[in-house]
Amino acid sequence: MHDADDRAGVEAAERLLSKLRLFTSALTADERELFAALVGPGIALAHREDEVVGHAATWEPQRLPAHLAAVVRAHEVYISGL
Repeated sequence: MHDADDRAGVEAAERLLSKLRLFTSALTADERELFAALVGPGIALAHREDEVVGHAATWEPQRLPAHLAAVVRAHEVYISGL
């Protein structure tokens, strides 16, 4: 059952990134800058392996679910220009 849960999490993360790409494509440059400031810390955490290994089951602001971090890294999502 754990594999099915992992797969569902990865699929949800893939859908989320797809929707974010669509959403951000409609933003103006100044809106993209504000959005990057809002989500940038989470994206940065996704690229820090030590922050996601052994994450807690409950949400902590400094942690991301491992499957979301993996998908962000796999799709090479970065925030630049900040």
